Amino acid sequence: MTQAVAVAAFVVVFGGVGLVAIRHPLLARLAMREAIRRRAQSALVVMGLMIGAAGITASLVGADSSRDSAVLNGFRAWGMVDVTVTAGEGSFPADVATHLAEAPSLRPLFDGVQAGFEKVGSVSDLDRRQGEPAVRVIGFDPQTQRPFGPYVLADGTRTFGMDLAPETVLVSRQLAEALGARVGDHLRISVEQAGGARPVDVTVAGVARSVGPGAYGLRAAVFAPLATAQQIVGTDEINIVRISAKGGRED
Repeated sequence: MTQAVAVAAFVVVFGGVGLVAIRHPLLARLAMREAIRRRAQSALVVMGLMIGAAGITASLVGADSSRDSAVLNGFRAWGMVDVTVTAGEGSFPADVATHLAEAPSLRPLFDGVQAGFEKVGSVSDLDRRQGEPAVRVIGFDPQTQRPFGPYVLADGTRTFGMDLAPETVLVSRQLAEALGARVGDHLRISVEQAGGARPVDVTVAGVARSVGPGAYGLRAAVFAPLATAQQIVGTDEINIVRISAKGGRED
C-alpha cells in the first residue's frame, strides 16, 4: 500500500512537471540551461529539498509509529479486559462480580465478568536466592477466565488456571527472567496488609508468555488463582472486577 502511494505521488509530481515543460517549452529550456550552468547550486537545492522531504516523512512516520505502539501496548496491557470496577484502595465482597454478571440489563453487554485481586508486593525465589520488589500479584478466577483468554506457558501449553494445584502460581516472563525462576521453584510472596506483611510460600507451576492475559500490566507479575491470591493477601474479599465487553478482539 505504501509503495503504491509513493509511485502515485511520483507520477503526479513528475507528470505535472513534464506537462508544464510540454506546454511551455521556452520555460523548460531556460530551467534546463540554468541547471546546467549552475550545477553546484542546483545540486544544493535538490539536496535541500530531499533532506526537507525526508525530515517531514520521518516525523510523520515517527508520529504514526508512536501512536500505533501506544495502542498496541495499551491492548497488550489490558488484553480482553475492557472495564474494571474497583473501590479505590479498599476491598469488597466477591459476590459483587456475581451480581454484575447476572444483572439482566448488563448481561447482553458482557462476554465475561471476573472477580479478582491485585496488589503489589515483593517476591523472593527461595531456590535461586533472588528477590524482586514491586511485583504485581494478580488474582484471577479460573472458573470465569475463559472469556479473557488462556495463559500461554513457555512450553506452549495453555491453561485457564483450573488445573493449577492449591498454592501454585504462574509467573510472568519478566519476573522469571529477573529471578531466574523455573517451574517447581518455591517463591515467598509478601504483600503489605493492615496487620503488616505476612509472607506466604507458593510454588511456580509455569512461566506465562507475554501474550493474552500473560501480558496483563506489562510488568513483573505473579498470576495466582483467586483462592491462592486471597491467601497471599489474607482476605476473603476482592478489590477488582474485570469485565470483557462484547465485540472485543482476541489476541
